Amino acid sequence: MENAKVDFIRRFEQCVSRMCVTDTVALLHDTDPDGVTSGVIVAKAIERLRARPIDYVIRQHHGEAGITKDTIDFVKENKVQVLITVDKAIDQDPESLKECLKRCEVIVFDHHRYTKDLNEARCLFIKPPMFSDIEMSRYPTARMVYDLFFPLVDIRDTDWLMAVGTIADAAYKQWKFAIDGVFDRHQIPKVDDIYESELAKVAHIITSTIIVSPKDIPKLFETVYAAADYKEVLASPLGKHQKIFEAELDHWLNKAQSKAELYIEQKLIVYYITPKYNVKSVLSTLLSVKKYVGWTVVVAEEENGADFISLSIRNQASTVDCVDLIRDSLKDLDGASGGGHIPAVGGRVKKKDYAIFHDRLLRRFGIPDAAYQAQLKRISG
Repeated sequence: MENAKVDFIRRFEQCVSRMCVTDTVALLHDTDPDGVTSGVIVAKAIERLRARPIDYVIRQHHGEAGITKDTIDFVKENKVQVLITVDKAIDQDPESLKECLKRCEVIVFDHHRYTKDLNEARCLFIKPPMFSDIEMSRYPTARMVYDLFFPLVDIRDTDWLMAVGTIADAAYKQWKFAIDGVFDRHQIPKVDDIYESELAKVAHIITSTIIVSPKDIPKLFETVYAAADYKEVLASPLGKHQKIFEAELDHWLNKAQSKAELYIEQKLIVYYITPKYNVKSVLSTLLSVKKYVGWTVVVAEEENGADFISLSIRNQASTVDCVDLIRDSLKDLDGASGGGHIPAVGGRVKKKDYAIFHDRLLRRFGIPDAAYQAQLKRISG
């Protein structure tokens, strides 16, 4: 390993090792399977290192990348000394990080693409390139925190959580050997489709709870934290949300073939949906790994009563850089935003500007207007 990477790991170890029982520590986790599982792993590791649980667990909306004013106010009011963030692209709003650093130290665990190293005396900014050569999108935060804390404290009992986060973030192929080992150690039934496995079902429960019943997110975190193994999550009352979510998801999966724009030559699918629940991220992932493998999948979700269209784009083969795609397609559009990984991004665009986004998207793939009109005729026919 390069000297710089060795030095960075040493700095991480020194930073977390000096966290003592008297420090007031808060954890900010993202609200998705990787964010929840990585948050639980970090919380357990810190508790074991300092012989006291983390003081506060807080969360922001999944789409809020930076540290919000509400979070900064919480830090101030509760005299938080160390804020740990997991799976949040904090660097997308560096000004909010600077404001937070006036009040506490910050440790950032994240694997989204970044443009600037924000490490400084009071900020430990951890992304995979700081300690690994593995591409960031293939190094989920759950796997990252497991690897970093493993030499410092016994967290072997959280390996199933690491596997859940890794599978949910579509990184199974990168970590197949390790994940298969988790299946063996816990005697989890193996299936041909990893997304139909028992661990994938845990991820489904996390996702469905967050989407169907957001008020239960604190309970969700507590349930996963208290679970001795994956079976306890599957047997929890939270499973009721999964049935509701899957019914909505299946509805839109089944309609994709007839109601989505399908550009076979360019391997592009554009699917405009109006669901009752927010299914776009899971829908785009499933379409890209099951029905349209090797394609670029674009799901545009109309939110009831909202001024914005939410976007979820996938290209699991990474033949198209989804980050560049969404940024180019949204460039200079008022209020639009987007980002993520090369194979998977999310974003939003105002309803009035969706046609501009759509036109740019098709031009990026070299698709003529005649082909688009033909798709509209097929969909409406």
